[in-house]
Amino acid sequence: MAEDQAQFDDSILSEDTASGLSPNIIRLMRLCGHNTTPYSSHALNEAVHQACRLGHADLLPFLLQDGARLELRDANGNTPLLISSASGFPSVVGKLLSMGADVNAKNNNGDTALMLATSMEVVRCLLVDTRLHLDEQNSTGNTALMSAISALHLQKVQLLINAGANPETDTLNNSGESALVIAQQRGLRKLLGLLYRAYLLKVNPLQLADAETCMTLLKYNLSEWKDFLKLRPDVVRRVFQQSIDVSTSDVAFLPEFSRLGIYVSSVQQCRMSPIQHMIHTGSCEQAETLLANGAEVTHDDLVLAVQEKQVQIIPLLINHKAPVNKYDRLCRFTFKDSALHLALRNSMLDTAGFLVNHGAVLDPECAVFEALWDRKVETLKFLLKDCAATTKAVVQKPETLIEAVQKGDIQLIQLLLDAGADIDGVYRNRTPLMSTMRIEVINFLLSKGANVNFKTNTTPLINAISWDYTTNMLSIFSRKLSSEEIIENILLVLETLLTNGANLEGTDDHGRTALIASVQTKLSFEVLKYLLNKGANVNHSDNNADLGRDDMQRKSILSILLSHETPTKNVQKTAAYLLDQGISADLVRRDIIQRLIEAGNDGILIQKLIKSGVTPMDIVITISGWPETLVSPLAVSLVLDSLDFASYFIDNWYLTKSDVQLIFRNKNIFNYLQKREAKTLSYLEKVSRQPLRLELLCFIAVSSALGSDQGRRQRILSSKLPAVVQNQLMFSKLEHKVLKPVSADALIICYELFIKEVIIKLRTSPDLS
Repeated sequence: MAEDQAQFDDSILSEDTASGLSPNIIRLMRLCGHNTTPYSSHALNEAVHQACRLGHADLLPFLLQDGARLELRDANGNTPLLISSASGFPSVVGKLLSMGADVNAKNNNGDTALMLATSMEVVRCLLVDTRLHLDEQNSTGNTALMSAISALHLQKVQLLINAGANPETDTLNNSGESALVIAQQRGLRKLLGLLYRAYLLKVNPLQLADAETCMTLLKYNLSEWKDFLKLRPDVVRRVFQQSIDVSTSDVAFLPEFSRLGIYVSSVQQCRMSPIQHMIHTGSCEQAETLLANGAEVTHDDLVLAVQEKQVQIIPLLINHKAPVNKYDRLCRFTFKDSALHLALRNSMLDTAGFLVNHGAVLDPECAVFEALWDRKVETLKFLLKDCAATTKAVVQKPETLIEAVQKGDIQLIQLLLDAGADIDGVYRNRTPLMSTMRIEVINFLLSKGANVNFKTNTTPLINAISWDYTTNMLSIFSRKLSSEEIIENILLVLETLLTNGANLEGTDDHGRTALIASVQTKLSFEVLKYLLNKGANVNHSDNNADLGRDDMQRKSILSILLSHETPTKNVQKTAAYLLDQGISADLVRRDIIQRLIEAGNDGILIQKLIKSGVTPMDIVITISGWPETLVSPLAVSLVLDSLDFASYFIDNWYLTKSDVQLIFRNKNIFNYLQKREAKTLSYLEKVSRQPLRLELLCFIAVSSALGSDQGRRQRILSSKLPAVVQNQLMFSKLEHKVLKPVSADALIICYELFIKEVIIKLRTSPDLS
């Protein structure tokens, strides 16, 4: 025993206490058990403080066995509890408290163990002691809460508040500052209020947090992320949505969530997901953090990056498995509004190329046509060069070049031609040359070899006179064109085509020439006049040997022009001009004279037609009140009370067999005229009082026998009749006479009588009784 005592001198005690080695501690404990303490009082005091400072809780039963040194103070007035609290050894603190150490003891600065503690385990250990005074103040007047706030020990602050420390108390330090004032100075006023409200409401502070305080709570471990995930699912969404709603780009808490291990895609149900918000704000680094920590990425995110033109984020998204193609709900590929589609529409060609290289599928037809519609030369160049294999089939479609032609962009047309487009390709019976009214485009196409006489169901020249062509013109030009401007442009197109070799007499599938087409489309008289001045054959008819048409089916320019029941003034003017140009009237309807009288013609056109071979004929028609059903030109003149026309027809023997009855005293005819008080009545009475000359009767008989069809002229010329008689039968030597048109009043009266008769027939019809 003496030998053991010799070995345990003061230096050995100090060394063993400092080392904390188990064998040495066992020897000390063995010695303690023998109740032998050969060490000096000073050595034991130092050993107590050293054991507390170094955290050797196992030595305390030996060093404090008699309890005399439990409140032993060092030079700064620190007790073992204060030393171990400041050193952060919860096991020592717990041992001392269990041995009865004063939990409210203060050192020379007035600091308690709670004030000095920085270890959260120590703080928790102290807070469970019921003897603890939370609101003790040190020599500067600070409480434990004030000191923790000032030192930014936020976890300690939370523990103190949860233990009952009131941050809203009126307690002030020596500088006149409360806990709230100190928190305000440290930028923690909002957080302090949040922690205190959570304590009062007995809820997790995360449930009350906004974006800023939420991030602070997680960053400083004031809330565990496991607890965070156990909260309502909308907590993260609410925090994130609040950040968006205040239009802030500071959403750094999201990457922080990621670093803390929180699955950031849990906020996908927000109006905007975290990754989308990073894309929207252009936060590439934060987006990368989110992606690196498990954020899900979709094709919509890629679309947003393209829309926002955040090109630096696009490779990042693709590298994190963003789908480069868009699929609908049935998993069908869709190009429209995909990332590649929008990149092309926004002329982001580098991005488009990047997407294609990473597997994005192109809809070549949609892409090419949209480039044409928007006149995007560089985009089309990209599609035809970088995506040539994909777009080749679209380029070869005739409608593609036609679309470019209709847009009128020479650069687009050239690109397509260079890529192999057919300059004479046909789409809906139209070639590119037939699809534009822009002279510069027409000239360009012709210079590139477009066939000016290429025939589909029409030719470029005839097409330029069609209604479709005119309608397209109205849609091509940005402003509304006047009728004069439309005709001027058509004439310019015709001139360009003819100058470049267009066949003036070329026909369409119906055998129509450009001249015939101009009449059928009822274009301006100027177009017809222009074609005639260029040498168009005025007597061309639309017959075609391959079609096997007979004379009844054939149509001439004049017959087409005068085909309407009531030819207008402009039509009559045009017809007169054509007759002056030597057009044949052979195919004109035989009832044209009656219809022109009714249309109010002044006799000029009628006389020209008569001299051109239009002979008198009867038409079968019922005229209200008129006693006859065979109606000749003379009969129409009498019905409409036109003295000039009636006398002209009689004087020039332009009569039919039915007219013989009119000239004789036909009681029914005279009653009709008398009832209407017709001016022609007195003239007809005068004529009827004179006996008809035998010569006239023979002429009418011969004329009727020769017929009124297209073969009449040939039959006359083949007859053995004298030349003077032949000329008279063809009415070719008639002198021009100005005739007064039928008055409007006569036409109205005739119409009223007709309506009245129809009403009477309807009322007396047995079918209606």
